[in-house]
Amino acid sequence: MMMCSLLIALLLLPTKPFEGSVLFSVSAPEVKDGNLVIMLSRYGAKAIFDGKDQAFEFLIPKQDSAAYKLNAYGKTYNIVGLSDSRRLAETLGKFDDYTIEKHGQETLLGYTCEHFTLKTKTRTLELWTARDILDAEQLTKLAGAVTLLGLNPRMVQKMVEAGVAGFPLKLRAEENGKVLTVIAKKATRKTFPKSMFEIPKGYRKIESESMLLR
Repeated sequence: MMMCSLLIALLLLPTKPFEGSVLFSVSAPEVKDGNLVIMLSRYGAKAIFDGKDQAFEFLIPKQDSAAYKLNAYGKTYNIVGLSDSRRLAETLGKFDDYTIEKHGQETLLGYTCEHFTLKTKTRTLELWTARDILDAEQLTKLAGAVTLLGLNPRMVQKMVEAGVAGFPLKLRAEENGKVLTVIAKKATRKTFPKSMFEIPKGYRKIESESMLLR
Protein backbone atom coordinates (compact mmCIF):
# COMPACT_ATOMS: atom_id res chain seq x y z
CA MET A 1 0.00 0.00 0.00
CA MET A 2 2.86 2.34 0.84
CA MET A 3 4.40 1.70 -2.58
CA CYS A 4 1.12 2.43 -4.37
CA SER A 5 0.99 5.89 -2.79
CA LEU A 6 4.56 6.47 -3.88
CA LEU A 7 3.70 6.58 -7.58
CA ILE A 8 3.05 10.17 -8.21
CA ALA A 9 0.41 11.98 -10.27
CA LEU A 10 1.37 15.55 -11.16
CA LEU A 11 -1.43 17.31 -13.04
CA LEU A 12 -0.64 21.01 -13.04
CA LEU A 13 2.66 22.87 -12.94
CA PRO A 14 3.69 26.15 -11.25
CA THR A 15 3.77 29.43 -13.17
CA LYS A 16 7.51 28.97 -13.72
CA PRO A 17 7.59 25.17 -13.72
CA PHE A 18 10.48 22.86 -13.17
CA GLU A 19 10.80 20.79 -16.33
CA GLY A 20 12.99 17.75 -16.22
CA SER A 21 13.43 14.58 -14.22
CA VAL A 22 14.12 13.68 -10.59
CA LEU A 23 15.73 10.34 -9.74
CA PHE A 24 14.91 8.83 -6.34
CA SER A 25 16.20 5.81 -4.47
CA VAL A 26 13.48 3.86 -2.66
CA SER A 27 13.69 1.50 0.28
CA ALA A 28 10.62 -0.19 1.79
CA PRO A 29 9.77 -3.54 3.43
CA GLU A 30 8.68 -4.98 0.09
CA VAL A 31 11.31 -3.17 -1.98
CA LYS A 32 15.08 -3.02 -1.67
CA ASP A 33 17.22 -0.67 -3.72
CA GLY A 34 14.36 0.49 -5.92
CA ASN A 35 14.55 3.47 -8.27
CA LEU A 36 11.82 5.97 -9.01
CA VAL A 37 12.06 8.54 -11.82
CA ILE A 38 9.62 11.45 -11.91
CA MET A 39 9.43 13.28 -15.23
CA LEU A 40 7.76 16.71 -15.19
CA SER A 41 6.78 18.58 -18.35
CA ARG A 42 4.40 21.18 -19.72
CA TYR A 43 2.64 18.18 -21.28
CA GLY A 44 2.07 16.26 -18.05
CA ALA A 45 3.97 13.93 -15.74
CA LYS A 46 5.27 10.41 -15.70
CA ALA A 47 6.41 8.20 -12.81
CA ILE A 48 8.53 5.13 -13.49
CA PHE A 49 9.37 2.74 -10.65
CA ASP A 50 11.73 -0.22 -10.88
CA GLY A 51 12.39 -2.39 -7.83
CA LYS A 52 12.94 -6.01 -6.92
CA ASP A 53 9.93 -8.00 -8.18
CA GLN A 54 8.02 -4.75 -8.80
CA ALA A 55 7.83 -2.36 -11.72
CA PHE A 56 5.29 0.39 -12.35
CA GLU A 57 4.79 3.20 -14.82
CA PHE A 58 2.17 5.92 -14.42
CA LEU A 59 1.36 8.47 -17.10
CA ILE A 60 -0.63 11.64 -16.42
CA PRO A 61 -1.24 13.82 -19.51
CA LYS A 62 -1.81 17.43 -18.44
CA GLN A 63 -5.26 17.83 -19.97
CA ASP A 64 -6.67 14.41 -19.00
CA SER A 65 -8.97 13.68 -16.06
CA ALA A 66 -7.37 10.26 -15.63
CA ALA A 67 -4.00 8.67 -15.05
CA TYR A 68 -2.81 5.59 -16.89
CA LYS A 69 -0.91 2.64 -15.48
CA LEU A 70 1.25 1.10 -18.18
CA ASN A 71 2.71 -2.38 -18.56
CA ALA A 72 5.68 -2.16 -20.93
CA TYR A 73 6.10 -5.95 -21.00
CA GLY A 74 2.54 -6.78 -22.03
CA LYS A 75 2.00 -3.49 -23.90
CA THR A 76 -1.24 -2.87 -22.01
CA TYR A 77 -2.65 -0.04 -19.90
CA ASN A 78 -5.52 0.56 -17.51
CA ILE A 79 -7.21 3.78 -16.47
CA VAL A 80 -6.94 5.21 -12.96
CA GLY A 81 -9.84 7.61 -12.36
CA LEU A 82 -8.58 10.75 -10.63
CA SER A 83 -11.96 11.84 -9.30
CA ASP A 84 -12.38 8.55 -7.43
CA SER A 85 -8.84 8.80 -6.09
CA ARG A 86 -9.52 12.36 -4.97
CA ARG A 87 -12.57 11.29 -2.97
CA LEU A 88 -10.63 8.42 -1.42
CA ALA A 89 -7.75 10.71 -0.45
CA GLU A 90 -10.14 13.14 1.21
CA THR A 91 -11.87 10.34 3.09
CA LEU A 92 -8.60 8.87 4.36
CA GLY A 93 -7.67 12.07 6.15
CA LYS A 94 -11.09 13.26 7.25
CA PHE A 95 -10.92 12.22 10.88
CA ASP A 96 -7.18 12.38 11.54
CA ASP A 97 -5.43 14.96 13.68
CA TYR A 98 -2.09 16.28 12.46
CA THR A 99 0.83 17.95 14.18
CA ILE A 100 3.85 19.53 12.47
CA GLU A 101 7.25 20.08 14.04
CA LYS A 102 9.68 22.24 12.07
CA HIS A 103 13.39 21.45 11.99
CA GLY A 104 14.63 24.38 9.90
CA GLN A 105 15.89 24.55 6.31
CA GLU A 106 18.38 22.32 4.50
CA THR A 107 19.71 22.24 0.96
CA LEU A 108 19.23 19.13 -1.18
CA LEU A 109 20.49 18.96 -4.77
CA GLY A 110 20.85 22.72 -4.75
CA TYR A 111 17.22 23.34 -3.68
CA THR A 112 16.29 24.97 -0.39
CA CYS A 113 14.03 22.56 1.50
CA GLU A 114 11.80 22.86 4.54
CA HIS A 115 12.63 20.02 6.94
CA PHE A 116 9.78 19.00 9.23
CA THR A 117 7.93 16.09 10.83
CA LEU A 118 4.22 15.51 10.28
CA LYS A 119 2.51 13.12 12.69
CA THR A 120 -0.85 11.41 13.04
CA LYS A 121 -1.87 8.80 15.61
CA THR A 122 -0.60 5.97 13.39
CA ARG A 123 1.89 7.54 10.98
CA THR A 124 5.01 9.67 11.18
CA LEU A 125 6.30 11.44 8.06
CA GLU A 126 9.63 13.24 8.04
CA LEU A 127 9.85 15.41 4.93
CA TRP A 128 12.18 17.76 3.09
CA THR A 129 10.07 19.83 0.65
CA ALA A 130 11.15 22.24 -2.12
CA ARG A 131 8.81 25.01 -3.30
CA ASP A 132 10.94 25.67 -6.39
CA ILE A 133 9.81 22.37 -7.92
CA LEU A 134 6.20 22.24 -6.75
CA ASP A 135 4.47 24.99 -4.76
CA ALA A 136 1.71 24.75 -2.15
CA GLU A 137 -1.18 25.31 -4.58
CA GLN A 138 -0.01 22.59 -6.93
CA LEU A 139 0.71 20.18 -4.09
CA THR A 140 -2.85 20.64 -2.83
CA LYS A 141 -4.26 19.78 -6.25
CA LEU A 142 -1.88 16.86 -6.50
CA ALA A 143 -2.79 15.34 -3.16
CA GLY A 144 -6.47 15.80 -4.00
CA ALA A 145 -5.98 13.73 -7.13
CA VAL A 146 -3.78 10.87 -6.01
CA THR A 147 -2.07 10.30 -2.66
CA LEU A 148 1.56 11.36 -2.81
CA LEU A 149 3.80 9.45 -0.45
CA GLY A 150 0.87 8.97 1.89
CA LEU A 151 -0.21 12.63 1.82
CA ASN A 152 -3.86 13.65 1.61
CA PRO A 153 -5.48 17.09 1.13
CA ARG A 154 -5.89 17.75 4.87
CA MET A 155 -2.23 16.99 5.49
CA VAL A 156 -1.29 19.38 2.69
CA GLN A 157 -3.54 22.06 4.16
CA LYS A 158 -1.70 21.75 7.47
CA MET A 159 1.59 22.01 5.57
CA VAL A 160 0.30 25.14 3.80
CA GLU A 161 -0.73 26.70 7.12
CA ALA A 162 2.71 25.94 8.56
CA GLY A 163 4.47 27.33 5.47
CA VAL A 164 6.25 24.08 4.59
CA ALA A 165 4.31 22.78 1.56
CA GLY A 166 6.35 21.79 -1.49
CA PHE A 167 7.66 18.88 -3.54
CA PRO A 168 9.20 16.17 -1.32
CA LEU A 169 12.87 15.59 -2.23
CA LYS A 170 13.36 13.34 0.77
CA LEU A 171 10.91 11.42 2.91
CA ARG A 172 10.92 8.89 5.70
CA ALA A 173 7.51 7.39 6.52
CA GLU A 174 6.85 5.07 9.44
CA GLU A 175 3.56 3.28 10.05
CA ASN A 176 2.78 0.10 11.98
CA GLY A 177 6.47 -0.64 12.37
CA LYS A 178 7.15 -0.40 8.62
CA VAL A 179 9.50 2.21 7.21
CA LEU A 180 9.57 3.73 3.73
CA THR A 181 12.51 5.91 2.70
CA VAL A 182 12.62 7.96 -0.50
CA ILE A 183 15.64 10.13 -1.33
CA ALA A 184 16.22 12.27 -4.42
CA LYS A 185 19.62 11.48 -5.92
CA LYS A 186 19.63 13.68 -9.00
CA ALA A 187 17.52 16.47 -10.50
CA THR A 188 18.04 17.28 -14.17
CA ARG A 189 16.42 20.17 -16.01
CA LYS A 190 15.45 19.25 -19.57
CA THR A 191 12.50 19.35 -21.94
CA PHE A 192 10.65 16.30 -23.21
CA PRO A 193 8.68 15.75 -26.44
CA LYS A 194 4.90 15.61 -26.13
CA SER A 195 4.95 11.97 -27.24
CA MET A 196 6.58 11.01 -23.92
CA PHE A 197 3.28 11.83 -22.20
CA GLU A 198 0.98 9.95 -24.55
CA ILE A 199 -0.04 6.30 -24.46
CA PRO A 200 2.43 4.52 -26.73
CA LYS A 201 1.11 3.20 -30.01
CA GLY A 202 0.27 -0.48 -29.97
CA TYR A 203 -0.75 -0.56 -26.29
CA ARG A 204 -4.02 -2.36 -25.50
CA LYS A 205 -6.53 -1.10 -22.94
CA ILE A 206 -7.56 -3.53 -20.19
CA GLU A 207 -10.38 -3.13 -17.71
CA SER A 208 -8.69 -4.10 -14.43
CA GLU A 209 -5.24 -3.72 -12.92
CA SER A 210 -5.06 -7.46 -12.14
CA MET A 211 -5.04 -8.14 -15.89
CA LEU A 212 -1.70 -6.32 -16.14
CA LEU A 213 -0.05 -9.44 -14.80
CA ARG A 214 -1.44 -11.72 -17.50
